Amino acid sequence: MLEPFDMERTLVRHCIVILAALTSLIAPAALIRADIAPPEQAPGSNIQPEGTTRVQMAAERVTIEVLRVKGTRNTGLPVANVVAMFTMRNTGNAPEKMTVRFPLSDPSGQGDGLGGHPEIEQVTVTVNGKRAPTRVITTPNPRGESEPPIRWAAFDVTFPADGEVAISVQYTLRSTGYPPYGRFKYILETGAGWYGPIGLASLVLKLPYEANAENVVLGQSTPGGTFVGDEVRWTFKDIEPDEQDNFYVTVLAPIVWERILEARRRTEAMPKSAAAWRELAQAYLSAIFGKYRPEIGENFIPLIEEAYRRAQENAPTSAQLHAEWAQVLLNLYPPLFNLDPAIAEKILAALKAAFERDPSNPLAQKVLSDMRDWLTQLAQSSGAEAETAKEQLEQLDRIARETGADRFAATPTIVPPPGLATATPTPPTTPEAAIVTVPGTPVAEPSPTAEAMTPAPTPFVSSSIVTSTTEAGAVITATTVSPATTTLTATGTADIVAVAPSTATEASATTIITTPGAIAPATGTVSEATAVAEATPPTPTAGATPAAQEAAATAPSAAQGTLPAIWLALLLTYIVGGAATYGIHSLMIRCDRERAAQHAEGQEQTVEQAPDSTTDQPSADL
Repeated sequence: MLEPFDMERTLVRHCIVILAALTSLIAPAALIRADIAPPEQAPGSNIQPEGTTRVQMAAERVTIEVLRVKGTRNTGLPVANVVAMFTMRNTGNAPEKMTVRFPLSDPSGQGDGLGGHPEIEQVTVTVNGKRAPTRVITTPNPRGESEPPIRWAAFDVTFPADGEVAISVQYTLRSTGYPPYGRFKYILETGAGWYGPIGLASLVLKLPYEANAENVVLGQSTPGGTFVGDEVRWTFKDIEPDEQDNFYVTVLAPIVWERILEARRRTEAMPKSAAAWRELAQAYLSAIFGKYRPEIGENFIPLIEEAYRRAQENAPTSAQLHAEWAQVLLNLYPPLFNLDPAIAEKILAALKAAFERDPSNPLAQKVLSDMRDWLTQLAQSSGAEAETAKEQLEQLDRIARETGADRFAATPTIVPPPGLATATPTPPTTPEAAIVTVPGTPVAEPSPTAEAMTPAPTPFVSSSIVTSTTEAGAVITATTVSPATTTLTATGTADIVAVAPSTATEASATTIITTPGAIAPATGTVSEATAVAEATPPTPTAGATPAAQEAAATAPSAAQGTLPAIWLALLLTYIVGGAATYGIHSLMIRCDRERAAQHAEGQEQTVEQAPDSTTDQPSADL
């Protein structure tokens, strides 16, 4: 049974956990834009001699083989298997027996930069083709005695006079960086302790597919790499390496690149599919990283634009596709200090095209609101940027007026006093065919019988334009639509799954899954389902009273206000329950102590009344 002090600590700990959970629920979701450096993983390294030697590293070949990593929803960082093969030559006239060591962590002692010291995993050493036993030794940390010592995998080798020894070290290497890009590091300078220069150093990055400038970032790698099939190769001769010679290479995560390859194959097989081109645009988007501007993968932006253009051609009535392209640009180039005129022109053109097709499109309305907020703040500053922002704001407002989008702009919900009726604007009743994606809505998971999900990487930009895609090509989005009947309509360029609104006025949450190449249950012959119709706001019934319209208009606000109250009630219930539990346990402890005291007193009385065993004899009956 817990003591009162232990129960108090347990109750406090539980309260802290609940508060932390509530804080995480109300905290805004973070984009992949980090302001601090990622933790450094342990680098690969050359082997090092124990001391002064006449043994030279005549040649080395280091192969960094990137592994396929699947089965995870996020992109993850690349992982590789490293095989480092060294040809060692004893240039002296006498054999040398020494302890050779390989650093398990960063030999500089820096660690991951956050106080940790990650180590190399699964180290295997062979000498002349035979497995060599290893042991762990330590050396002082170069950064001072306050830092943990450096750990090394050590093994004994005998180098015959004027002879060669082949040493191989194999291990798993993790990359450093922000998804979807990882940087592999290899420390060459630890090989400077051997006699003379390194005769020939060959470093090879091997991928599970063809290597090219899209999946290997040569601009953020050691210069001199050349593409040869599925490899990138670097060669150095007669080097005495120091810190400046250490090797690094930046690669795109295989899970992201293979998603791009699959999306490209799908567009080749179905060039008239709007959904296939849209998925390709999304795949390209997941290969871009940046903090406030694209830093890696900017070469994919023109490809994203082309993919959206092809999708728009195959779904000409879709407002959503134009709205998505506008949001992509606004998130890739947020106007923190100014909005580049070329980018602004493309965003305005995309918004205009979206509003011309559907002025009430939710995503286009969100982009309109966000862009207005940005430009309004910039216009309140001074200088040329402020004047440019004012001009761009005027163009944005003109587009909203001319297309009628201002009629559907989001406004605060005002609850009138009892007895007053409010007029509810009637939205258009004719829906248009488009692809539906509600910004900020979590991705819907497939049913247990659906195909296994291909991991959908989270891109640099807002998650509102991210969808999930199955290996069969199913684009999964979530939206709220009016009760409708799904029908298929064959068109000259694409097959559109249209949503026909019914007369009902209540909205229902619906998860829509579109699969390129699939046939929806309907009459008629179609080649593929490529898009789904946009949700149209429910039209009030003609006979509805003002009070009913008011209730319908304020229902979402009431639902949204219920969530904080529910969490507060749960928190209060947990606290009260904990306090009650504490009180009950305290009472039980006091009762136990009283019973123990009474029991002890009874034993003392029994001892006092017990007969003397030396004089009194037990009765015959006993």
